[in-house]
Amino acid sequence: MGTNLLAVGSRVMFVGFGVALVLASAACSKDSNTATAPVAPAPSAVAASGGDHQVGIVGEVLQSPVIVQVTDAKGAPVAGVSVTWSVSSGGGSVSSTTTTSDENGHAEVLWTLGTTAGAESVQATVGTVNASFTATAAPGEVAALVVVAGDQQNVAEGTATAPLTVKAVDAYGNAVAGAIVSWVDQSGGTLATSTTTTDANGLAQDILVTDPASETYTIVADVADIAPVIFSVVSN
Repeated sequence: MGTNLLAVGSRVMFVGFGVALVLASAACSKDSNTATAPVAPAPSAVAASGGDHQVGIVGEVLQSPVIVQVTDAKGAPVAGVSVTWSVSSGGGSVSSTTTTSDENGHAEVLWTLGTTAGAESVQATVGTVNASFTATAAPGEVAALVVVAGDQQNVAEGTATAPLTVKAVDAYGNAVAGAIVSWVDQSGGTLATSTTTTDANGLAQDILVTDPASETYTIVADVADIAPVIFSVVSN
């Protein structure tokens, strides 16, 4: 009987030892999994990656999107980071105020320029770091011709008028350079030229030399496909 008890005791001890090994192994496995769980890299920098220094037309979307890349402290791309976009100057807009970086760390938006010709800028922000983009908004096509100076003049017979000045502007009132203006005197007299080209300020001008007699002159200034403007001059 003593021998049987010894044998039973041995089996109990063996089973107990086995359970302990299993439990210890499970605990080690759990600790191991916890220790090796990957840690998401923290974004450290954001930089312009594409679409900077573009030139477009006022009020229109730029041809290419503006793109940033988000990277960690080692320069590796970071995915899943929220990027905030804002217009810094120029009054334009972006297609989204928030985007998320992809697997290459890239995030992008489309940029619509403001309606005033000139320099504009957009900023992308991640935490406390940011990247800036600049663009130049150019005037659109001529939408109107307006009288600036020289209308309703009274001059002596046979003398020259002060300059007859017009300004070419786009749909938003921006000056348009390089527009060809045609001039026609419908009442006699002599114009200095029949065509002029608007300067950097959108201005063009002509001068009328009146006949040596009292007369009322009508001078028409015109840009193709745009409503003309009319000057009136009286000589006496």
